[in-house]
Amino acid sequence: MTSADPRRGVALRRVPAALVLLIGAVVLLRPLFRVPEDPVVTATPARGAVLAAAPPAVELAFGSRPRRGDAHVTVTAAAGQRVDRGVATIQGTGVRETLPPLDEGWYVVAYHVTLTDGSEPSGAYAFAVGRPAGPPPPVDADAAAPAEAEGHAGHAGPPDPLTLAVLAANAVVLVVLGARLVWWRRRRRSG
Repeated sequence: MTSADPRRGVALRRVPAALVLLIGAVVLLRPLFRVPEDPVVTATPARGAVLAAAPPAVELAFGSRPRRGDAHVTVTAAAGQRVDRGVATIQGTGVRETLPPLDEGWYVVAYHVTLTDGSEPSGAYAFAVGRPAGPPPPVDADAAAPAEAEGHAGHAGPPDPLTLAVLAANAVVLVVLGARLVWWRRRRRSG
């Protein structure tokens, strides 16, 4: 007759709890390690485009819907003066900024948008109208600053429904795991 090792039974009971904790940690930490995609699906005019005629607007399409009031797009001439109308409109998953008639030359589009998936893409690119003189203006990380300064910097809107649902689910998981841990410790002490 063989007797069961009591330590083995305790170890086997810890496996499910450790597995639940590991899965919970992976689910909670996964968004921190997500590789962001290029949020701009299409841009009209396209990045680096040289157009024969001035476009009536700049249109940016994203992978998810922009939040109302959180879409900022500026268009500046190569010399730095702003040329857009200042009223970005949201249409489906896109943002449209209307333009006045533009002269020949290079223009820089800068954007900062909050999407309903919680991401906040920002960036800049150049396009030209007619036969521009000289090379395109430099576009770097600071080029999006005009769009951010347009009223978006420091803006904190309410969280979107998906974020609230994920936070609520996380809270429930933590409460259940905490209750399970307390119950397990009490049972272990009394048994």
